[in-house]
Amino acid sequence: MKSVIIVSTVGLYYGDSAAVARMNNYARSLALANVDVYLLSTGTLATNKQWIEVEPCIFTMPNAGAKSGKGYNLFYISSLVRKIKRLTKTIQGDVAILNYPSTTSLLLDFMLLLSLRKFPVFCEVNEVRKYASGSDNKTIRNRLYNSLLERTYKWYDGIVFISKHIREYYSAKARRSVIIPILSDCSKDFIPSKAINTFDFVF
Repeated sequence: MKSVIIVSTVGLYYGDSAAVARMNNYARSLALANVDVYLLSTGTLATNKQWIEVEPCIFTMPNAGAKSGKGYNLFYISSLVRKIKRLTKTIQGDVAILNYPSTTSLLLDFMLLLSLRKFPVFCEVNEVRKYASGSDNKTIRNRLYNSLLERTYKWYDGIVFISKHIREYYSAKARRSVIIPILSDCSKDFIPSKAINTFDFVF
């Protein structure tokens, strides 16, 4: 069995933002190929440690009612990483981790890369991170932050890009890469072709 853990400092599954919709579509596409998907966010960490299956093959924590902007500090990031470690001990089969980005999640990047190297760890780089790295706000703090952020990319096992333009911009920093453009909601009656190896990029 194959499993993918999608993690972020933004809210996952619950909510109606573009980020939530994109990750939910990732999860549903993988689930259609019989991949178990676990969605875990600092924005929805709950005291209840029980995972719930919200859709076939898609699991997350109960909705804690937290706003997606919560959880950028060391306490929440550490809690997230501990939950991932506990989860991986219960999963049989191959496991991969995908970090969905925000412009303030550098701490999560470091924690994932340092603490979970026994698993393949990937990240997505989309227009949000691209804009942040090229922002006109050129304070010393921002330049340092963006420099450190971009240096993390070469340590990921691969990067998911949202467009060809962004992949070309970061091409020298990616070990492996794949382009997944903006996704649309797929019908629940859709059945993927058996010829499609959905996540050969990861496993």
